[in-house]
Amino acid sequence: MVQLFGLVFAAVGVLNLLRPREMTAYTIRRRTGGAVEGQIEPTQARLAFTRLIGGVMVVIGLGLVAGMLGP
Repeated sequence: MVQLFGLVFAAVGVLNLLRPREMTAYTIRRRTGGAVEGQIEPTQARLAFTRLIGGVMVVIGLGLVAGMLGP
């Protein structure tokens, strides 16, 4: 079970490395249905940090899959 979690964790990390803009962008909406709707784009600093965290997630996930980390 730990290996499966590690594999999923590593997969999310790879997504953060390859598609950081899509993983960090979010949509704003008004509940009243007003004219304010749109996509908020992340800054360059946030993209760099997302890539860094993605790399750490890949290393930890592969460590769990290989059995070097965890129980």
